[in-house]
Formats: sequence, C-alpha cells, structure tokens
Amino acid sequence: MGTMSDDVLIVRLTEAVGNYFRDEPQCVSAAAILTAVGREFGYDLEPRPVSIYAAPTRGGGGSIATGDKGGAFGERLSMTPAIKNPFRWHSDFDRAGHMIVTADDGNWVLDPTFSQFAYAGLPRTIITTQVDDVHPRLRFIEFGDDELVVRYWLEDDISDWRKDYETYQKENRHLIGTITRLARDGRI
Repeated sequence: MGTMSDDVLIVRLTEAVGNYFRDEPQCVSAAAILTAVGREFGYDLEPRPVSIYAAPTRGGGGSIATGDKGGAFGERLSMTPAIKNPFRWHSDFDRAGHMIVTADDGNWVLDPTFSQFAYAGLPRTIITTQVDDVHPRLRFIEFGDDELVVRYWLEDDISDWRKDYETYQKENRHLIGTITRLARDGRI
C-alpha cells in the first residue's frame, strides 16, 4: 500500500470526524477533535469561530445564517429569510455561532459539522475545500459550487469557546487515538 497524499489525508480525517458527529451541532467539539488528530499527522490546523451564511446555488432549499454578520447578510440577500441557527451558547460565541478549522498550508477550509444545517434544506455534506487565502486578516472566506454557496465571516476576536475546546480534547483522547490509529492503518 502506498502512502496517502496530504490532500487526501486531510480530507479523510475531516470526513472521519464529520461522520462521527453526523448532524449534531457540535462544531467546537469537532474542531477540537480534528485539530488534535491533524496534529498527529503534522498538520497545523487552526480552530476559527465564524458567522456563516449558506444557501443552495440553484434554489430549492433553505438558507442558514449564524451569528450577527451571517444573520444580517442573510436578511439583506435572501428572497426568503434565512433560518437563523437555533443553537445558542448564551455567551460571546453567539456573535459567531459556528466553528470551522483552517490550515494555512494549502489554504484549507474544513467544516466537519456542516451537515448540522441539513434541517434547513441545505446539502448534508462535510466541507473540505481549498481557497485563495485563510489568513486572519481576511474579513470573510467565500466559495461555492454547483450545489452550494457559503460565506464564513472570521470572528477571531471571540475567545470564550477555548475552555470548552480544551476540555473536549482532554475528554476525547480515546476518540482522537482511535481516528489516528484508523488513519495510520489506512482504514479511513
């Protein structure tokens, strides 16, 4: 068996974490797991709180908005109102409402829990894409394909999620080890 390319591996790791969480609104937990597993393979992954607006490219589904910026953008842009994320933290994190993972090396945007928005009519998918830049100086990252358009506003000034993030990593060492072992064995 040959070695897996870095591009294929980072996608498979993200998919493994996303498949574990399925449609659950556990973006901070998933980011904690993915960054820890990625570290085992030498990836420098960064958890990023984001506001999000997402909609189907061709209509026929709903749109979703989280956080202040995503909600305001959705209200201005949509013919129909975006469904605002009902999951609340009751903290500063609500200004974002979602978390993704980025990697400067390769400009990866990884969203293992995007499927949580399927209830709004969006595709049940895990986002693994490369963009022009993921540098913190950017205000937002936007991309799309034939099925979906997504805009993430980077909310790097929000930090009250860090304690939960660190707790998830500590409490899920077994899961992190299992995903790492499966990846090393070529089973994911």
